[in-house]
Amino acid sequence: MTETRKYRSPSREQAKADTREKIVQAVVRVVLDDGLHAFTVQNVALKAGVSHRTVYRHFTTRDELLDGLAESLDRIAAGSTVPTTPETIDDVIITVAPSFQAMGEVRDAVRAYVITSLALNWQDDNRRKRTLAFDKAIGAAFPQLPSKERRETTALIRHLASTRAWYALTVEGGLDDRAAARAADWAVRTLFKDLGRRNRAAAKARS
Repeated sequence: MTETRKYRSPSREQAKADTREKIVQAVVRVVLDDGLHAFTVQNVALKAGVSHRTVYRHFTTRDELLDGLAESLDRIAAGSTVPTTPETIDDVIITVAPSFQAMGEVRDAVRAYVITSLALNWQDDNRRKRTLAFDKAIGAAFPQLPSKERRETTALIRHLASTRAWYALTVEGGLDDRAAARAADWAVRTLFKDLGRRNRAAAKARS
């Protein structure tokens, strides 16, 4: 019996990807132009200029639309030269400033992402994984810190390196992208410097 192979047309796959991205960008425009109350699958379809059925082929719920927006931002981050998931605190340090500048290049998408994620109390899986990676990197660098203190530190540093911190510093704080990047970079480096001091003090007290 001959095995049937599924043929995938590159042009068809590209068209599918383009339609998906068009829908994701429509999410951005609905949220920013019409308000969060207008964020429905139907309104996204209208804004994208496609049928309701076409949207449902790609995304069946609002959460899936937000996943699509998060994936779009992740693809942009993956195209940069900085690590998207840190393995060491050095990775965290070198990531902050370039990440903030990259967010500024797609500011509307980041704004829409932050507004919806905060209002709907939503977080995508990749960001949960990134938080765990931050915790692991900080724990490895400062093993003498109590676990409670490490968790608090992870939460703070994770926030300083996040889209929400970019939003707070630029949209709410009025800083331009470069100033926001410098501020976040300074804050993270200062925190790590203090953590190193406390880690050494804890090690000395236990010796």
